[in-house]
Amino acid sequence: MAKPFYRLQRFLRRTQLFFLFLGAAYIMAGSVLLLQRSGLVVSQRGSLLPPPSLPSPPRALEAPALRTGHGMMASRLGRKTYQVGEPDDGREAQWLITRNQEIRHLRRRWFHSLMSEQEANRVERVTPKRKVRHKGTYIGCFMDDAKDRTLKGMVFYDFRKMTSTLCQDTCTESGYQYAGLEYGSECYCGNRIAGARMKEEECNMDCKGEKGSLCGGVARLSVYKVEEVLPGQRRYRNVRYRGCFRRPDNTTAASLIRTVQPNLTSQMCIEACMDKEFPLAMLSVPECFCGYATPRFSLHDPVIEEHCAQINGSLATGKPRPHFLQVYQTPVQDSRCTERRFLPEKSSHLVALSSFPGAGNTWARHLIELATGYYTGSYYFDGTLYNRGFKGEKDYWKSGRTICVKTHESGKRDIDMYDSAILLIRNPYRSLMAEFNRKCAGHLGYASDQHWKGK
Repeated sequence: MAKPFYRLQRFLRRTQLFFLFLGAAYIMAGSVLLLQRSGLVVSQRGSLLPPPSLPSPPRALEAPALRTGHGMMASRLGRKTYQVGEPDDGREAQWLITRNQEIRHLRRRWFHSLMSEQEANRVERVTPKRKVRHKGTYIGCFMDDAKDRTLKGMVFYDFRKMTSTLCQDTCTESGYQYAGLEYGSECYCGNRIAGARMKEEECNMDCKGEKGSLCGGVARLSVYKVEEVLPGQRRYRNVRYRGCFRRPDNTTAASLIRTVQPNLTSQMCIEACMDKEFPLAMLSVPECFCGYATPRFSLHDPVIEEHCAQINGSLATGKPRPHFLQVYQTPVQDSRCTERRFLPEKSSHLVALSSFPGAGNTWARHLIELATGYYTGSYYFDGTLYNRGFKGEKDYWKSGRTICVKTHESGKRDIDMYDSAILLIRNPYRSLMAEFNRKCAGHLGYASDQHWKGK
């Protein structure tokens, strides 16, 4: 019994000495850093000398003296000076040492003010103020309401790297005329500004990825007009041809907006619908229809292309027959699917969104959130997804506030934790390829050739 007690006692003594040593080292390191910041040089003899980088004291602080003949008489302030070349017998005048209290106080005040100026200059060099140039034209600060958005087009988030340029480029590629930034990390696009103008000082938040650039505020939108592109010269990489469809008997009931233009082309129809912020452009020369997919016009039953007389590989298509429509998907996001929120009441029924890694779980979550308007959760935490707008990533997976929970676990114990599940199945080869791309370049990137050639 005595041996274990003795060993414990020795261990505690060693621990105390170890922590004492760490504390002393910490204090010494802090002292060294403090001396370095002060910029003072302490000589070995203990005399305080001015740093080499400091300028000499102002002449107004030096004691005036009267010159008589070859020597220097004592000044009226009592400070002794000596003729150049005469020995001083160790009585050499030292900076900041004088028998006159008034001059000493003045010099100390000058010294501390000089040190504070140097410290301020050092801080300014570390964090320089820079003017950020924007590609578009700044319009102003506008009020924004979650129930009635100022810009009603596309929405995307980046809680780490949002910049005004990124937002403007995204809105331009999607065919919008205005880009708005809010909360430092949210980007909204649109072709019409519906909100009221507010005071400029209310848009006071910096962009998350660009300090010094305004990105709105709390319920306030910094709005930019993107670079002008002449009609007919716009190029949209996200325009997609959906196919040829039978025209509804009642276009008004199908919520289709009709416009008529002379010499109408598919490019003109697409631009007209994008300006009106519709996701679908439908061509039936000389008519152009804009609208959404609805139960009366669901895009589920395409017909053969001969009915629309399409010229393959070109947006400038032939004239379709009167009872058929050529349908294009514009880059405009469906404004009916932009708002997302947590479940209003917590649910005790847990739904798993289960898949092998790389099987498209994240894309399925995105579609579920847009279709239902509710956030999806995750058994894990992916900071990149959270920064891109998947706010359910930070929520505890058992909270019951999300509509389903992402998981890659496959054990029986993990499966039994859920009440029901959505199972995603994908070609295993494609899943492995997608997972490798994600690990090397993120959710939206592709692995480089160097990654594929590596081990």
